[in-house]
Amino acid sequence: MRSPVPARRLWLIVLGFSIWSAGFVGLYGLNGAGCAYGWPPAFQRGLLIAIFVCTVAGLGGLTFWTFRRRRVREREDAPRPASSIELLGYGASAAALGATVLNFAPVLFASMCV
Repeated sequence: MRSPVPARRLWLIVLGFSIWSAGFVGLYGLNGAGCAYGWPPAFQRGLLIAIFVCTVAGLGGLTFWTFRRRRVREREDAPRPASSIELLGYGASAAALGATVLNFAPVLFASMCV
């Protein structure tokens, strides 16, 4: 008989894209505010790059943490559903990290207010 998986482990699956979503809203919200209020371009780009770097750092840390957690659980012979949830969490956080780099990289070089 399999032991039930605690529901608190399900947060591993959605946490990566929740961080991506917060970064997305912050990035484009500040870009819109900066364009609407006429912030100096260097200040506005600096804020956008700071949000980009913080989001990538957060997702990089989460991806590394889920990778290490999955490796430790494999050695401990954890129940199979728990290890598959951790594998999904690792995959989702890695996908969110890739999406962040691809979607947010234009703040480094693209025109801010068109």
